[in-house]
Amino acid sequence: MIDAGYVAPPLRLPLRTVLVNRLMALAAFSLVVAATGRADSIPRTPMRELTVEAANVVLASPASDDPAKCRVLRVFIGDQLKEGDIFEMDEVSLNALALPVAEDRPEKKRAHPKEAILFLGPREPKGPPRFPLAGLRLRTVDGNVYLAECNDLSWDNSLHSYPHAIVWDDLVRKVAADAAEIHHILSLKEINEAHRRNQALLDWVEHHRSEFGGGLQLVGGDEPTNGWGSLEQDVFRWILASDNIHDIWAAVDLYAQLNRGGLPGGVGNAFATSAGRDLLLSVGTDNGILIGRRVRALELLSYQLWPQGRKTRPGAERLDSKEQAALIDRVAPLLKQPDQTLRIAAASLLLDASAPPGEALESCGTQRALPALLNAYKDQPPGPARNALARAVNGIAGAKQWQELTGNGQGLLAVFEDPGTYWRGAMPDLPGRQTTDFYCWLAFQHWHFRFGVKATLVLEQLDEKGKVVESKEVADNSIFFMPTAPDRPEVDYPAYVNLSMAGFTPGLWRMTARGVAEDGGKWTSEPRILRLNPPPQPGQPPSLAPRIVFDP
Repeated sequence: MIDAGYVAPPLRLPLRTVLVNRLMALAAFSLVVAATGRADSIPRTPMRELTVEAANVVLASPASDDPAKCRVLRVFIGDQLKEGDIFEMDEVSLNALALPVAEDRPEKKRAHPKEAILFLGPREPKGPPRFPLAGLRLRTVDGNVYLAECNDLSWDNSLHSYPHAIVWDDLVRKVAADAAEIHHILSLKEINEAHRRNQALLDWVEHHRSEFGGGLQLVGGDEPTNGWGSLEQDVFRWILASDNIHDIWAAVDLYAQLNRGGLPGGVGNAFATSAGRDLLLSVGTDNGILIGRRVRALELLSYQLWPQGRKTRPGAERLDSKEQAALIDRVAPLLKQPDQTLRIAAASLLLDASAPPGEALESCGTQRALPALLNAYKDQPPGPARNALARAVNGIAGAKQWQELTGNGQGLLAVFEDPGTYWRGAMPDLPGRQTTDFYCWLAFQHWHFRFGVKATLVLEQLDEKGKVVESKEVADNSIFFMPTAPDRPEVDYPAYVNLSMAGFTPGLWRMTARGVAEDGGKWTSEPRILRLNPPPQPGQPPSLAPRIVFDP
């Protein structure tokens, strides 16, 4: 049964991919700021998130007898202030705030505030009532509405305009409603009985699930209508802090539904007990449960087998030999499942259960799963599932057996991962303009490169029966190797593959990489299949159909 709402969790990208993506995102943001040259291009925090994070939220006005101080008109959040109280704020007063000015008019003008919604931290421990300010929304005497937050206040006390007209009373009603809901959530958190508290919090999430997603910054400068900001993480974190594995699994499952298959922070080794692992294993092996939930349980189970380190949860325990054998025997049949994602999760779990990391756990290794993995590997066509099976066989069998099986020296395993294709031009010019170029990563296991090592790409065209009808060797410069870092010799850095198939005959192609190991022994990567589709014919309308398809 396939979960129609399931979205596969993000791929575990090689380190270089992650760094490149982060640098590109940072560069894009820098270009936006540089292009606008304006401080209001900086993301700002919505009122709802400020309400979630603040210790005190009040409606206030400048005090009549001392305009540098504030008088409380209404309390939304907190018990350190009450209506009528006089207090002051760190480093800023309402009357010191300046109105936004045009870029060609550097002079500043006082705001003349009438009242403000103030998002305050805890009261200073000594002296008269004094509070740090995290952000505010302000109405001036002429009825205009502005916003500011702590970063702005530490710069020049400047206010910022909303991009569209804002009704002040609507903002007050909004913060009052948000504060009431936050009071309700915090009251649920204080329920003494853990299971009843967890169920109440899960029910709240279910009731508000359509509102989840975002809420951490203003959308186009306006207050977002959806999203509960950091509270979307907090409510799950509170449940994960409990000891009820059934409630924790329910939280993990619900969080994944709301976050494209992701896991909430703080799961750690919450299931690292015999009972916890059995719960996940029961979900993962149940044919009556949706595929997405089964895969999720198996992937999470991989992290619950060998708890160790300073952050190990109290009560966590390792697999013993009896539980290890039973787990392997229950998971091995999943290698025959028709769904590829289940086979991948099962292969990865068998590797983690059979070859625990670190010298301290070396004696816990076992080859019990190897026969089932070998049979599945030999019958598996090229693609992500074969790659996962190859990693499991390689990791459990060891270098000698792997060399006997594949002929690869030093126990070398090489697999093509994370393929993608290029599009020429930018929107709206994309339709019909996908190139014949593609890229992927060539990842390695149990072998370390030295700078200058080279390999060759071999592409073989296959007919309908899988027979090779044409073969091409591609120049060495299509594979770029990353040198091993001197301070991290144990890290196997991936190689980047970039190839143009211009001039190739359309059809089915099998790709492998071949090279020579440090000891002079030859090696061959796991194959990958791709299909090169013919180019659009003259007169055909533009199409988004890809020219290159992996694992057809």
